[in-house]
Amino acid sequence: MKLNISHLSKFYWFLLSWGVIVFSLFNLALNQVVLKILVPVIFISVIFLEGKKFLFNNYLLIYIVFFLWASMSIFYTINMEDTLKYLQQLLGNIIIWYTTIRLFAYLSNKYTFFLILGLAFLFHAIYAFMFPNIDDETFRLAGLYTNSNALGFAMFYGVVIINFLYNFSKNTRSKIIFIVIIVFMIAALFETGSRKSVLAVTISLAITLFLVNRKKSLKLILISFFVFVITIGSNFMTGYLTETAFGKRIEATEVEQSANVRADLISEGFGFFIDHPFLGIGLGSFTSYSSMGIMSHNDFIEILSSMGLIGLFIYISIFFLFFKDIQFLIKFKGTNKIGIIATSFIVGYLILGMGHPAFLSPVSILVFASFQALIEHEVNRVKSKIYEINEGID
Repeated sequence: MKLNISHLSKFYWFLLSWGVIVFSLFNLALNQVVLKILVPVIFISVIFLEGKKFLFNNYLLIYIVFFLWASMSIFYTINMEDTLKYLQQLLGNIIIWYTTIRLFAYLSNKYTFFLILGLAFLFHAIYAFMFPNIDDETFRLAGLYTNSNALGFAMFYGVVIINFLYNFSKNTRSKIIFIVIIVFMIAALFETGSRKSVLAVTISLAITLFLVNRKKSLKLILISFFVFVITIGSNFMTGYLTETAFGKRIEATEVEQSANVRADLISEGFGFFIDHPFLGIGLGSFTSYSSMGIMSHNDFIEILSSMGLIGLFIYISIFFLFFKDIQFLIKFKGTNKIGIIATSFIVGYLILGMGHPAFLSPVSILVFASFQALIEHEVNRVKSKIYEINEGID
């Protein structure tokens, strides 16, 4: 019976992860089918699978409180249409989060869980190169996404997930394949021109390389490799990067213009917060208050200005809890590596949060919930072992 549930959960997980990450991005009609029909159906199926019981964790409870606080915006928003749209997205993210953590619990092979997830992002990279949607002005690769920056964010998630699979693979052939996939995703990332995604991937991989591999000999090899790339391979790398969309964006005047726009949005957002520090201006109202008529493109500014200091505090509490669990895992030899990779993920996730509203993104929430489910699973497993040891001593 357990095996059957595991197979059923694997099927549900494939539908959920690929539905949100891949299928929903082909066109608007399919997007609505996935988010408004497929996701709720899987959610209800999981509820029945568990005997009509709701099993929450602390992370999800905080996110539900965050949603309830955001719902207060209905009473004072000046943009009811966007407010209702954002609240619908937040409610959908709660459903995605719950379904993700429950399916993770039922999958007997946690490695397969992340493999299915990683392949979804690999599909994006392959599709982007096969069917590139090129913007003539910026030369950026978009793929399934209409916004190439969004593809860049997806490549960050893909690299982190494949990096996780690489570090826990015991097969040499599999490790080589995962390295090739990471290089391929990084190549796709540079073609998107997404600067924050490049920064997130760089920091994420650096954290993993220099914390997972603690042996001095390996560190020396890594340092030597970087020196070789900088010296011998610098001309080749410079030439390659200059020809990518990322290199063209770095050289373009667009960089300065983009920085100025984001600085203005941050300044406006702080101004809205100062004027409305308790409740904020209302979720979805930023576009109406902003002189540029656009959202802040920043998780923290959007929440601070829209839902006030309390809203931001509730949201950040999720990350505090995540870091607390990570620190717990890093203390133990058997879970140290998982804690480090989770750290590399969350640091990159926070960096991306400064470039787009991750709290509204189904893709971002699905990946976050996946890592959160892994962390919670490992924390509970370690605590159970500690309890058993203590009981044995007594």
